[in-house]
Amino acid sequence: METQGGGAPLTAEQMRDTISRLVEGLNASDPGELAGELFREDGEFSRALIAAVPRLVSAAAEAVKLFVESMEGLPADKGAELVAGAYAQLEGGEIAEAVNAFSRLVIRLHEENPELFPVNRVGIVSDFMEATDFGKLRVAATYHFGDRLDLARREVELLGENPMALINIFSLVAPLVNDALQVLKALFAILALPAEAVTYALFKIMEDLDWQDVAAVINGLAAFVVNVHRGSMILGDGSLYTRGPLTRISSELVSTLDGQVLAEAIVAIGEEGEMLSTALAGQVLANEDLVLPLTEAAVFVANSSFRAAADILEKANAMPQEMVNKMVAAVAEDLEVKELGRALVSLAAFNRRVIAENPELIAAMSREALSALELEVSPETLAARTNRGLHLYNEWVRDNPGIVAGALDGFLAGVDAQQLGQAAQSSAAQVADALSRNPAVMKPLLKAAMSILYGSVKGYVKGLAARRKAKGV
Repeated sequence: METQGGGAPLTAEQMRDTISRLVEGLNASDPGELAGELFREDGEFSRALIAAVPRLVSAAAEAVKLFVESMEGLPADKGAELVAGAYAQLEGGEIAEAVNAFSRLVIRLHEENPELFPVNRVGIVSDFMEATDFGKLRVAATYHFGDRLDLARREVELLGENPMALINIFSLVAPLVNDALQVLKALFAILALPAEAVTYALFKIMEDLDWQDVAAVINGLAAFVVNVHRGSMILGDGSLYTRGPLTRISSELVSTLDGQVLAEAIVAIGEEGEMLSTALAGQVLANEDLVLPLTEAAVFVANSSFRAAADILEKANAMPQEMVNKMVAAVAEDLEVKELGRALVSLAAFNRRVIAENPELIAAMSREALSALELEVSPETLAARTNRGLHLYNEWVRDNPGIVAGALDGFLAGVDAQQLGQAAQSSAAQVADALSRNPAVMKPLLKAAMSILYGSVKGYVKGLAARRKAKGV
């Protein structure tokens, strides 16, 4: 650093002595008077200070480092005493005034010329964009981050060779989390303000947000997605170009995964999650102070869901028929029924394979499901369900006249009558042959059939006579 007028530069020792005398003099002199002398109205010192900001930042960083290193040599109690004494001399009001002065400066500059800083920054960015060789920048950034990552990898490997260092680093997590929890605890304690104040502040913030900008961001994101999809269709000449890259990415990803370890990890997560939820539920259920409020909360949530579903369904039922028809038409137009049918066929084929491998599986699952649902299947219940099914079927047939006949016509026209006759003949012959070889079974079957026929005819005649008598015929 050279003195003004071209004199000999100050040595480091001379500068240190000068700064020491200045710092020591601050204890007795008025800091405000010194600041007023430094920052006079001519602004020379301010301009020089602004121009020297980069060098000052570097010097400040070096000074902080050396200062901390010098503090390390002091006894702990002495260093704490010095720091506490220094903090005790700080004037919070003066710091606040400095902040207020800075705020007034920013406000004044912005109000006088809102575009001042943006324009200058845009000019700097423009010059930067024009002069920068982004190709070389990309390569340099790739090398730079690659070197940083390689260094980080080697540092991690070194930590692996020193387990105690790794353990000590991990041990920092708990106190950091605890400190963060304490901060959050204090924050929420501070936020325990009157309900109306908190609500007003929160929604005031929400009102001050520019929701049109939020919508513009969402629109931009949606347009970006659409643009990428359109580009994929263009590059793929009508098909998805991204199918190839995504297939390769998936292949490389899956080929590297350790299936056994991944499966064990998923099982472990499931078991630990089950254990956590079970333990948590057990503790909650054992705590009478929690059970009732949580139960009431669950009921409130369920009721809210029911009310929301009911409102949605009521609004859907109240929609004009024209809108309903348009919705149905849109669904019918866009729904890929063929793909749905293909999925159902594949599911049926898979079920057949499962049943063929374990025929009792579906029956056992059905029994367990019915048992868990505690469904009572009584004759009355079956009859009621049958009646509902018949009612719906009759309504469907009435609303679609001729559909059953048309379907049967198509079905019967497609049936091979010769094969059907041969199947009926062979089946009847086999049934007759089986019955002839088992006369003990034939006799009660014929007796039951004749009894059913006789009883049906007798009941029909008696019912007919009773109806005629009731009519006075």
